[in-house]
Amino acid sequence: MLFEKRNNSHTGPGYINPPNNLSARVTWSVASPAGGQYTVAIRFSNGGTTPRSGELLVNGAADPKRKVPLLPTGAWTQWETASFVVDLAPGQNSLVLRATSDTGLPNIDSMTVTGANPSPGNCGKAAPGMAAKAPVDESRLKAAPVGWVTQGSGVTGGGKLAPVVVSTLEELQRLAGDTQPQVIHVAGRLKGTLSVGSNKTIVGLPGAEIASDGGALRLKGSRNVIIQNLTFVGVHARNSPNTVLHDVENVWLDHNTFVDGNPDLVVVSGTSNWVTISWNVFRHTLFGHEHAGVNIGARDTATESVGRLKVTLHHNFFAELVNERMPRVRFGQVHSFNNFADAGTDDLSRSYYAVRAGFDANVRSERNVYRNFKGPSWWWSSEFLGAENATVFNYARGNQNSILESVEDVCLPACVVGPIDVKEHESVTGKAGFYSVGRAFVPPYRYVAEPTAGLEARVRAGAGAR
Repeated sequence: MLFEKRNNSHTGPGYINPPNNLSARVTWSVASPAGGQYTVAIRFSNGGTTPRSGELLVNGAADPKRKVPLLPTGAWTQWETASFVVDLAPGQNSLVLRATSDTGLPNIDSMTVTGANPSPGNCGKAAPGMAAKAPVDESRLKAAPVGWVTQGSGVTGGGKLAPVVVSTLEELQRLAGDTQPQVIHVAGRLKGTLSVGSNKTIVGLPGAEIASDGGALRLKGSRNVIIQNLTFVGVHARNSPNTVLHDVENVWLDHNTFVDGNPDLVVVSGTSNWVTISWNVFRHTLFGHEHAGVNIGARDTATESVGRLKVTLHHNFFAELVNERMPRVRFGQVHSFNNFADAGTDDLSRSYYAVRAGFDANVRSERNVYRNFKGPSWWWSSEFLGAENATVFNYARGNQNSILESVEDVCLPACVVGPIDVKEHESVTGKAGFYSVGRAFVPPYRYVAEPTAGLEARVRAGAGAR
């Protein structure tokens, strides 16, 4: 599912482009003061030549009267409206438009509800890592870095300089973009893309956020950078990753929240080396194709990455709707320990794998908790690929040098061990399951991998920006 704005005449900042298959659906939440009858009007465009049939579920209940063929509108820039009369309950109501055929749904611009004082409801669960904004616990941000970022030249950021507080993106960019040491505290909600130079410590004050219509954070060629306690919000527009670290060294992303991006929330690429990603929350607000997590290594042909891409991930929370890449690895020596990944329990939005050992990858997955990687996955079923079950590890798109060693990882409930056969796009075939291939590297740095008992609760409580 994509948030797009390339076809004109939509009413807001953009529209939803659902998958072209039976898994397509769009969910709204509507609050009604006392319940009763309301009229729901859904504005759509169908530039195809056949209807894209749908039905509207109200609080999980279907009704034949709410099935409708969403007919061709003549062009993707031509919009029509389908209306329904529904009975809403007092309080919060869930409205789901879902496809009833393999053609999926048309593009959805908006939903308008008329009746006795309706209002927007709460769309889903409280966002992971987005709990009440308590004052920043300085102790959690002062813990020493762990992992690959401690190697090479290490990481000190702006050192012990007095912090400068900024409240506009222009101020922040002016101080963050060069190589002079700086300690910067960010206040408020800023709009745009932040490009960071070298020798910087950037810390968000409570509730600080950077949101962008493209990528929220970019580091290119940067050295010695610490970024903590910030929420970075991207968009589901094609080729708009939320955060990119390219050709960087000694970068530490700690206690941040990354929301939305396409296809990835974080990309580590090129000659990047000695990176630690710790205590972050990764999440998407919509389910759909190309809603991924962390991608380490951009291409199989990126030979500049050979011997580089040494990355540690620890105590991160990969929330529901991140459907893959927790992480995906090419070339690098990647140590992933004490992370928590939740695939979700909905057959239509369950993640289809957690960790992929790609081309020349060397991955040590240690004492992580992988939850709900069992059962049907929307990816496999909607794309008509050669597997039915979600799996923890995926070895398709690897090669004979790919290594992934699982060390005391836990999968709850018990998941598919495998190996099972999988078939992916571009006629790629391979194996998947919950098993190791090869012996991974031994990290050269000191670290403590905690027991998995109680890890989920600790990560849920501690990860992300505040």
